[in-house]
Amino acid sequence: MTREEQKQETRAKILAAAIHLIAKNGVNGTSIRDITSRAGVAAGTFYLYFDSKEDVIRCLDRREHKELLAKVKAMEGLTCVQRIYKYFSEWYKIGGKLEPGFIREWHRLMMSNARDNEANEMPGGEMEASHIHELLSDALEAGELDKNIPLDDIVRMLVCGLWGSSIYLCVAPNRVSREKVARDFLEHIIKPSLNPYLTQ
Repeated sequence: MTREEQKQETRAKILAAAIHLIAKNGVNGTSIRDITSRAGVAAGTFYLYFDSKEDVIRCLDRREHKELLAKVKAMEGLTCVQRIYKYFSEWYKIGGKLEPGFIREWHRLMMSNARDNEANEMPGGEMEASHIHELLSDALEAGELDKNIPLDDIVRMLVCGLWGSSIYLCVAPNRVSREKVARDFLEHIIKPSLNPYLTQ
C-alpha cells in the first residue's frame, strides 16, 4: 500500500468513526478522543485530516446527490415531468444510506451557518434548487408545462418541502418510513404544485 493510500485509509477510518458516533451521540456528546479511539488511531492524528468535529460533518459525501441530475436525465422512456418525480424518489433513497442522527447534525450545522450568513436563503439546498430548476426548464421546453408556471416560486417551495421532510425523518426516526415520506411528498406537494401547469 502506498503512503497516499494509507493516508486515505486513515482518513476514511476517522470519518466512519465520527459519522457513527455523531449519529449516536450528537456533536456535543462526541469528543475527538472518542472518534480517534473508535478509529484506532492516535488522538493527534485527527487534526491531520480535520480541523474540528464540525469539519467532519461538512465532509458528508454528497457525490451521489451531485450526480443525480445527470443520472435522471439519462433515463430513457420518461417524460420530463416523470423525470422530476424520479429525481425526488432517488434523492430519498440516497439519504436513506446515512443514519438519521448524522443527517440531523448536518442539517443543524447548515442552518446554523445560514443564520450567520443572511444571504443564504436555502441552507444546503442550493444544489437541489439548481437541479429542480433545470428539470422544470426541460419540461417547459418540451411543452409539458404551461409557460406561465411561476418557475422560481415552485423551485423554492419544492426545495423547502424536500428539506423539511428530510428534517422530519431525522427528528422522528422509525416513526414513519422514508418510502412513505417520499410517496407523500410526491402526492401531496409535487403533484399539486405541478398539476395546474401540466399541458397534457
